[in-house]
Amino acid sequence: MKSVRKIMRDSVTDLSVALVENNESLNVYKKKITMHESRKKLQRENYMLELFGVEYIEFYMSMFNRSIRSVVMKL
Repeated sequence: MKSVRKIMRDSVTDLSVALVENNESLNVYKKKITMHESRKKLQRENYMLELFGVEYIEFYMSMFNRSIRSVVMKL
């Protein structure tokens, strides 16, 4: 992408083109930042799941087993 200064050198009279190019580059960088933040958040969640995965699985398995037992006992 061209920098704003290069665009202004090429077309001094047309400021709107320079502003459009500048806004496009800003939008690209905003998108990169948001994608980076979401990836970091996902990495953190995955790390925590791997770190405490056994506790998560045991907790939900105990909840599932309790619900199965209650259904069987009602029958």
